Amino acid sequence: MKPHHSPCSYDDWVKKEKIRCKKCGQDWGIKALYKSVPCCVVKVVSFVIVDPHEKRSYCKKWKDVKFQVAELSEQDLKDLWEIALKRASEAN
Repeated sequence: MKPHHSPCSYDDWVKKEKIRCKKCGQDWGIKALYKSVPCCVVKVVSFVIVDPHEKRSYCKKWKDVKFQVAELSEQDLKDLWEIALKRASEAN
């Protein structure tokens, strides 16, 4: 990951780094902080979507995906925070 070329903050989000493919450098999205919790935010346009029937599709925006994407809940944030704390303690 490389630092984001234009880090900024809006609402509860802070952009931190760009996420790219190690092999080809394709932009996969960003690493950000949401309410101080580290999260990866992927660009759907960078991936092939495969449904349960193994039908492949490409979408430019998340709203075009043919399945419902669950919103991030407070419990999700707590779980992500715990994972981040555990990884940080293991790294030290």
